[in-house]
Amino acid sequence: MAKVSKDIIKTMKQMRKEGLSYKLIAEQFGVSPDSVRYHTDNAYKKKRIMQTMKWQKEHKEQKNKSSRLWRQKHKKRYYKQVCLSMLKSRLYEGVVSVNDVAKILTDYIENKEVENEVSNMQRRNQKERKLQILSKLQNLLQNIKRQIGSQVQS
Repeated sequence: MAKVSKDIIKTMKQMRKEGLSYKLIAEQFGVSPDSVRYHTDNAYKKKRIMQTMKWQKEHKEQKNKSSRLWRQKHKKRYYKQVCLSMLKSRLYEGVVSVNDVAKILTDYIENKEVENEVSNMQRRNQKERKLQILSKLQNLLQNIKRQIGSQVQS
């Protein structure tokens, strides 16, 4: 779909005044008839805006709930987005320099690598603990079998 510029909108309005249909205008500019209707008919535009506002009002709780659930499920991603957007706004405000941003991001990446290494070590340790527990259980099971076997023989 083509982007509709102000010049194209003026041309569309002029063509509508001349009596051309939405479909013919849409074909000429490579847009949908609804786009032509939206840009040329103020009543249609107001109706679409009112429908959107009504939908947003009716589904506000649902939208808020889904956003809240997403933030709870993806805490790290959410905080990362918040931090990066705050950093970006501070950069535009001139509170932080580009070099400061570069240093912060470098530190973040290094910390991320350290976190990944720590989590990998923890996973390895968990596997080792599981193997140790499993071998202890196997030894215990063998001891129990021996005791049962010696009691059955006597």
